[in-house]
Parts: sequence; structure tokens; C-alpha cells
Amino acid sequence: MSTSPLRVLVVEDDPVAADAHALYAGRVEGFRVVGVAHSRARRCGSWTGLRST
Repeated sequence: MSTSPLRVLVVEDDPVAADAHALYAGRVEGFRVVGVAHSRARRCGSWTGLRST
């Protein structure tokens, strides 16, 4: 039985740290990075676009 990967939205205001987190999470089996947001406002906007599965 295969399971869907856990979808990850990285929210980090430091662009370098955000990229590092996204790269790491993208390399871990069972996780899939679906977006990166650099502020709370962008996170809220990003989240609404990611709700459908």
C-alpha cells in the first residue's frame, strides 16, 4: 500500500533559511514541498491555493 507524501509549506522570513528548509524537506522520503512563503500574509495566500487535494 502506498501513501501520499506529506505536503509541506515552508514559512520563513529569511530567504536563505527558507531555501535551506525547502531543500531539506524535499529530500526527505515521504515529504513534498508545495510552496515557500516569506511572510504570514503570503502564507495565508499560499495556503488557500493548496487546500484542494
